[in-house]
Amino acid sequence: MNRENLENEMVKVGVSQEGLESSIQALGRLKAVLSESLVNENIGGQGLQHATKLEREFDRAIDAMILLLLQFPDYQD
Repeated sequence: MNRENLENEMVKVGVSQEGLESSIQALGRLKAVLSESLVNENIGGQGLQHATKLEREFDRAIDAMILLLLQFPDYQD
């Protein structure tokens, strides 16, 4: 990953297509494992609710990564 400071408190970050693809797959697997763990542990009787919230947050992160991935030429058209 590359990082460059720009003016107006902005930062430019560069990631590779391969890195994004790998991270998206890994987060999908991790989401399933953590969600199952939350349901099984059922802390305070809130396991399902916690798992649902975790899944939403992971989905949001994965969606953001997919939007970045769509900017690479292999995903154009």
